[in-house]
Amino acid sequence: MNFLLKSILIVEDDLIFAKSLENQFKEVAKEVFIVKSSENGTYYLNKEKPEIIFLDNLLPGINGVDVIKLYIDKCPEALIVLMSRSFTVNDILKALDKGVSYILRKDEFFKDSLVPILNDIKKKEDISFNEKIFKYLKWFNSEEEKGKVKTIAIIEDEEIFSLSLVFLLNQISLGQQVKIKTFDSKKSYLSYKESNIFDLVFLDYYLPDANGKEMMDLVKSNSPNAKFILLTVQKNPNIILDLNLKGLKHYIIKDKNWKSNCLHVLNRMGLFGVR
Repeated sequence: MNFLLKSILIVEDDLIFAKSLENQFKEVAKEVFIVKSSENGTYYLNKEKPEIIFLDNLLPGINGVDVIKLYIDKCPEALIVLMSRSFTVNDILKALDKGVSYILRKDEFFKDSLVPILNDIKKKEDISFNEKIFKYLKWFNSEEEKGKVKTIAIIEDEEIFSLSLVFLLNQISLGQQVKIKTFDSKKSYLSYKESNIFDLVFLDYYLPDANGKEMMDLVKSNSPNAKFILLTVQKNPNIILDLNLKGLKHYIIKDKNWKSNCLHVLNRMGLFGVR
């Protein structure tokens, strides 16, 4: 049998759930390893270098969210999926900040939530050696392209907030020629006559004529490589969890600290140098 993956690591103290998850990958991975604690998981990180790590957030000893950085350091190529029955917004923001790939509720594991995870792996496998070399040489020889953003879309219906964000971005661009375009609705985005290809998209979740899910799909149809930062006043973990499966990794709550949080997110993404 030709397996897509060499190995998967499941760090989960609920053996019944772990076995159920293991059954989902019998025909996908050559080896599936199960451990009950984050400490025991480090053995397999060093020895097996799993391509996917399913990490329970609430574990005996050290919780999953607290070992994400360690796991990434040991297996930088692995997709890390943080799991729990429930999440707080703080749990989610902390996990995303540490670089977790996906955050999933356990009660949704056996629906369609595993599909984007496997698609991520397939994309990596489908890149040929020549393509990797080409991308490496392009990156190595072009400092101008490294870590830079040329086009930004701000899709936000609050005009004052949108203007404040534009002002902040202009302050930190450090002389880069960055083109920023603002939209206040799905309709205004669709009516834009120029190229709709953007490198970075700030997306308000609630718009007058669309929500974040719909807009992410729409923007991705024109800008498949765009990075997204969600803007919202809602401290609702379900919003992030749903969009995370669509590739969302960054989230800013529109509160009094939004500017400092925005700078932190941009630095973490490596997109701008901040003064």
